[in-house]
Amino acid sequence: MLQIIFVFLVVIYSLFVKDCRKIILLLLVLLPFNNILKTIFMHNGGDSIFSFWKEISIIILFFRVHLIKREKQVGYINNKLIGTYIFIVFYFFIFFIIGSGIFGASMAFRTFRNVAFLPILLFIFPSLVLDDIFKKKFLMSLMFSATLMGLFGVVECHLGFREAIRGYMGQIEEIGSDGTIYYNTTNLKIMGFDRMAGLIGTPNDFGNYMALSASMIYYFIRRKIIEYKHNEILWISFIFIILCLIESFCRTAFAMFLLIIILTEYKSKNNVLKNVIAISVASLLILYIATLVNDSVNEILSATFSGNEASSADRGNNFKRGIDFLVANPFGYGLGSTENSLKNYVFFSESSFLNLGVEAGVFAIILFLFFCKIINKVLYVHNNELSIYSSSVVITNSICFLFASIFGTPYIYIFWIFTCVGLMKSSSNINNV
Repeated sequence: MLQIIFVFLVVIYSLFVKDCRKIILLLLVLLPFNNILKTIFMHNGGDSIFSFWKEISIIILFFRVHLIKREKQVGYINNKLIGTYIFIVFYFFIFFIIGSGIFGASMAFRTFRNVAFLPILLFIFPSLVLDDIFKKKFLMSLMFSATLMGLFGVVECHLGFREAIRGYMGQIEEIGSDGTIYYNTTNLKIMGFDRMAGLIGTPNDFGNYMALSASMIYYFIRRKIIEYKHNEILWISFIFIILCLIESFCRTAFAMFLLIIILTEYKSKNNVLKNVIAISVASLLILYIATLVNDSVNEILSATFSGNEASSADRGNNFKRGIDFLVANPFGYGLGSTENSLKNYVFFSESSFLNLGVEAGVFAIILFLFFCKIINKVLYVHNNELSIYSSSVVITNSICFLFASIFGTPYIYIFWIFTCVGLMKSSSNINNV
C-alpha cells in the first residue's frame, strides 16, 4: 500500500507541477534514497511498482515537453544522434527479449534502462531553459541530497548505527559470538575496515554518486555559475562530500572526480597548468586531512599503492579474464546474464565495459562508446554554462566505463541528468535572440 501511495504522489506531482523542470529536481533529491525507500516498501508489502517511479517520471516529463508543450527539437540534436539512438534501442531490445526468457525481464531491463531508455533525456533537456532560477534550484537540490546522504554515512560509520542500517537493508549474513558482523556482500569491508555506504547500499555506488555530486558543486563554485552570497556554505558542503567519498574507499570514484575536474579546467583553456597543480595539491591536502580523521585511510592508501590490497591488486587479472572471455564469446548471452545475484548468471566483472560485452556482444561496446562520442560532439557544438562540465562527464564516463562498474543506482541516472543539463537552452542566448 505504501509503495502505491508513493508512486501515486510522484505521478500526480509530475503531471501537475507547473514548471516541468521541477521533475528533474525531484529526481535529483530522491534518487540517492532509492534503495532505502525500496527496502522500506519491501518490509511493508513489496516494491514491484515502486521500482519504476523514476522511469514513470521521465516518461511523463517527455510527454509534457513534446506533446503538451509541443516543443520543437533544436537544431544541434542532429540526425546522426537520433539515428544512432534508434539503432541502439532496437539492438538492445533484441538482447532484452533474449535475456528476459533466460534471466527474467526485471534483470534484463536493468541494462536496457541504462543504455537504451535513459538516453531519452537527450531529447528532453534541449527543449528546457537553463535560467538562473533553475541553476540555483538545481545546485541546492543536489547539495541538499548529497550532504544529507553524507550525514547518514557519518551516522553509520562513526555514531554506532552500522549494524542497525546494514541489518535493516538486509546486508548482514550473521553476527558472530564475539560481535563480529559478517556481511552477505564482500565490498562493505576493505582490509577489515568498514566502508561508508550511507543509505545507498553499497560503497561503490555511494562513492560514484559522491564523486559526481562533488564535481558538479565544484564546477558551480569555480565557474561562478550562480551568484550566491554564502559561498563558504558551498565549500563546506563540497569538502564534507569529498571526505565521505574518501571514506567509501572507492578509489575509481575518486579518480573519476579528479578526471572530471582536470578535464573541465583543460576545456576552459584558462591557466590550465596552474589550476591542475592547484587541484592536485588540494586533493593531497584533503587526503592528508582524511588520514588524520580516520586512521584506516592511511593504511588502505598505503596498501593500494604498494599492491598489497587484494581487490586493487586483482583488478588487472579480473579485467584480463574478462577480455579472454569476450574473445572466446563475442556475441552476447542476453541482457541480465551478468547479474551475479542469479544462480544461472554467465559472467561478472567489476567493469561495465566487460559486462555489456557479455550481455550484448562486443559490438555493443563499440556502439555505446560511439554513442558517447556523438553526444560529446553535440555538447561541443552547443554552448551553455554547463556544456563544458557535461562534456567532461561524458569523456570520464567513457574511460571509467572500461575499468569500473558504473551502471548502478543512482549513478547512472545522475550521469544522464548531468550529461543532458549541458544541452538545455541558455536563457542568455534566448534573451540575445
